[in-house]
Amino acid sequence: MPLPVDSLTPDSPLTSIREAISQSIARCMEEPIPEGYDVTEGNKQKWCSGKAYGIAREKTGQSLNEGTIK
Repeated sequence: MPLPVDSLTPDSPLTSIREAISQSIARCMEEPIPEGYDVTEGNKQKWCSGKAYGIAREKTGQSLNEGTIK
């Protein structure tokens, strides 16, 4: 099932990007981890966040540094 971040474009405003990322992480957390991924339940939030931010970066062409660990 497509996530909200899949509909982002390079013209998407930052508020829409943030909302799509938040909704995508929430939806990902509700779904089971797909087969073939070595993700434990404890790491699921990090995996979902990485997935959402990665797709958002790809779709918008922006670095979105707020999704990185400092």
